[in-house]
Amino acid sequence: MNIDLQKTYNNVGIDVINILGQRTQTFAFDTFSKKKITIKGATGIYFIRINSEDGLSLTKKIILN
Repeated sequence: MNIDLQKTYNNVGIDVINILGQRTQTFAFDTFSKKKITIKGATGIYFIRINSEDGLSLTKKIILN
């Protein structure tokens, strides 16, 4: 999965959360603007939660199939 934030952020944390609300993966980066991450898990609906110390906070829904 490619993530492009279109701006560089500091101390970024990315959590992958399944439909049951369980955190299945966590990523941490000192700086982040564009990266490719691999989501591991069974087929289904997941939420990607991205936060940074610069005030970025967003959640996106993805479907693994």
